[in-house]
Amino acid sequence: METALNITSANTGESLEFIVEVIERKLQTTQYKHQSNNIDDIDGFGLQIFDKILTSLKTLISICNKSKDYPAACNLLRMIADSLSTYKLIYSSKDIEEKKFRHYLYVLDGITSRKKLMQNDIFNDGTLSVNEFKQLLKQYESTRQSDNDAIKHCNEKLNNHIYSQNYPEFHKLSINKCNWRYKDKVSSSINKNRYSWEDMYRLLGLPNYFISFISLHLSQYSHGLCVSNLIHPKCENDFTPILSFGIIFAGKLINEIDPTILR
Repeated sequence: METALNITSANTGESLEFIVEVIERKLQTTQYKHQSNNIDDIDGFGLQIFDKILTSLKTLISICNKSKDYPAACNLLRMIADSLSTYKLIYSSKDIEEKKFRHYLYVLDGITSRKKLMQNDIFNDGTLSVNEFKQLLKQYESTRQSDNDAIKHCNEKLNNHIYSQNYPEFHKLSINKCNWRYKDKVSSSINKNRYSWEDMYRLLGLPNYFISFISLHLSQYSHGLCVSNLIHPKCENDFTPILSFGIIFAGKLINEIDPTILR
């Protein structure tokens, strides 16, 4: 008489924990070669994405097996998918010039977006002491100056890139829109020349049902849509698929780490 497999979130979580430990050891063999948070250390910058995904996978295990927070688990899984597909597009490219161009556009996009959130001047509304406000102002100005320097640096790298000569219209439009998700080196409308997030997930070689799961189901939780507000009983079986998808992403991550280690 055959015994049914008893697949639970606990043993699925144990499997993911084992894979996470393997990933951690693999990363330790290569991270020492790179400088942390150095924009020009392109492979090192990519490793920061690996490290973020690794931390998120650990948190996913905790959320599923301890706190039983289903909406948070779905939201975290979506973030892992986005980060992994971003790495795949930018940092796994074997074309060095392509990698450089996307990398500096990617950094430019992030820093420019943060700068837009910062006001030109800040004022003390009376809730902070004079010394506290001085410290805040110093930190604020330091961050703003750092962002300005990073933006200037990225623009210099991009403007000196070979694409400025070979594809001038595409080059100009890409920088103006910080379009690191471009499909081709053409000068057509920015909306037509940008990978959607569904396109990005396809770069990971995921089947269509998995892409639909990320785009339709997980987005309910990422964007606070209706399904995310439904009452979820803390049933262990609800978390087994989430952890299983985490195992799939962890496997994809290992596939990206191994070529990086050999560089």
